[in-house]
Amino acid sequence: MTCRDGGALSPDRPRLAWKRLWWVLPYPLAWVTVVLIRGATDGWVPYGFLLPSRGLPSLGLHVTGILALLMLSATAVWTLSGRPSRRPRRT
Repeated sequence: MTCRDGGALSPDRPRLAWKRLWWVLPYPLAWVTVVLIRGATDGWVPYGFLLPSRGLPSLGLHVTGILALLMLSATAVWTLSGRPSRRPRRT
């Protein structure tokens, strides 16, 4: 079991509230904003698919896809947080 799985499947943790799922978005949105501002000002971005020169449709599609995958991953973690563990509890 990896560290990532242990946090999601730990039986002693409370279930994650679905109304807090949006909490995963502020940091990635801020990161994309900074990257796009930097790309517009000096032409450098860490990934070629984020180059503003490729056009707004391409950029919008890539950013939307990244955020959709992030939300899909977060939804999986939120779902797993509510699963009971199959391991017996230690006493």
